[in-house]
Amino acid sequence: MRRIAGWTGALLWVVGIAGNPQESTDKFELRCKFKRGERITAQMRQKMNVRFDQIPEEYQPIFGDEPLEVTLSGILYLEVKEVAESGSAKLEARVHRIKGKGLALANEFDYDYDADQPRSDPEPAEGEVPGGIDPVNLLHQVATQVIPIQIDPRGKFELQGDSGLPAELLNQFFNLNGLMGELPKEKVGVGDSWKSGQTLTIPGFDQLKIPVTAVNTVEKVAEGDVAEIGTKLSVGTVSDAIEQPEARMYNLKAKLTGEGAGTTHFSLGTGRVRDSKNRATVKILITADDPQGGDPIEFKATLTIEQEHQIVE
Repeated sequence: MRRIAGWTGALLWVVGIAGNPQESTDKFELRCKFKRGERITAQMRQKMNVRFDQIPEEYQPIFGDEPLEVTLSGILYLEVKEVAESGSAKLEARVHRIKGKGLALANEFDYDYDADQPRSDPEPAEGEVPGGIDPVNLLHQVATQVIPIQIDPRGKFELQGDSGLPAELLNQFFNLNGLMGELPKEKVGVGDSWKSGQTLTIPGFDQLKIPVTAVNTVEKVAEGDVAEIGTKLSVGTVSDAIEQPEARMYNLKAKLTGEGAGTTHFSLGTGRVRDSKNRATVKILITADDPQGGDPIEFKATLTIEQEHQIVE
């Protein structure tokens, strides 16, 4: 009887493992694959919102309670021009369609670009733009340029040449890996994790850098070859000076803390992210010297970031 019970237990254990692919110990490489001449089409959606939690009364009329609210959606084209033996690819990235709407320092904006019906120039902002922040002009620069980029097999994103636009902003537009960041060096299996990092910026406020660390975990492999990757995001910096002449003049510093989460689906067969979706909330503390010689000024704000990419087959 004991022998029968033992064999039965062993059989159930084997069947249990065979019937549950998520528990497999198989390791695989997560690598991006490219073919010369192929065109990748992706849909993107991004949303950023900055809300003041604390602001000196005299600055409230200038900035308002929500100095920035941006919603973007569009269609991106990435064409593979060259593929090296190492697997690194040179691509040309461009915007085919983009819609942008929101609020920037009390100025509402609404921008709609379609490459099939291009506008030669953006509609100028009415009146003086506070702080020189003009989202319409910024979006138009992104939409009307061909951006040369390089992506290696781990998804490392590098600009080639000078577009005159912040590298962090273009990374947020065209990096299909999203906030997951680069893929791991070693082979991984279900349950394995790795870290990556990148820097974000806020459109029009590119002097404020937002360092994001991602801890990525392979949660399961579905449909035969699609790895589902869960991401835990964290933001944390000491009080760093904002690198800008006007900022240094007033000893302007920022401290950022935050967290978030996301999910990415990566096809092992095609070597490409199918889709990614991430959300993060960042607390911002900005301090500056009072121009009148009083106590230091403090601004407290909450930044919410939402980012989505999806490959169009």
